[in-house]
Amino acid sequence: MSRSLHHCGLLDEAVFFDEPVPVLLKVLDRAQARAEWLERAINAVRDCDLVFLDPDNGLARDDLSPAWKRAGKSVRLEELRRLIRPDRTLVAYHHQTRMAGGHLHELDVWAERLGERLACTVDALRFRPYSPRAFFLINADEELRGRAAQMAEHWGESGLTWHPDLFQAPH
Repeated sequence: MSRSLHHCGLLDEAVFFDEPVPVLLKVLDRAQARAEWLERAINAVRDCDLVFLDPDNGLARDDLSPAWKRAGKSVRLEELRRLIRPDRTLVAYHHQTRMAGGHLHELDVWAERLGERLACTVDALRFRPYSPRAFFLINADEELRGRAAQMAEHWGESGLTWHPDLFQAPH
């Protein structure tokens, strides 16, 4: 998908880093290869004020080792921390799970984890038909938050909902 967006010209000024996460390696080499991959990703987006992360499965549980093959489908909170800057918004995709308490509870749980560990504000857009997914807006400015609210209002009948102020970073 990223390659298609990159080459169609829709997002002319966007910076794309679509290098796959290195997972087809010996187990002992994966963590180091991932760390090197992350450095290249950070360097690629160094001048960007909005970074969109689209891992297949979304946010990684705390117990997911970067050496595990399935870690290539998730983004770890430590990796998000490396991407955060005061003048940058991160948007992170998360495929919702079957967490006890339901999907709205899962939004709250992840928002608290993100907010506390990254010292950031967290809002979310959630799309619920078929396979529920969330897009966490991390340190979004008021303009982007307003656009997200308008988007949810416009597409609400399709199942898009806006969840502002899930976590507010202390000033």
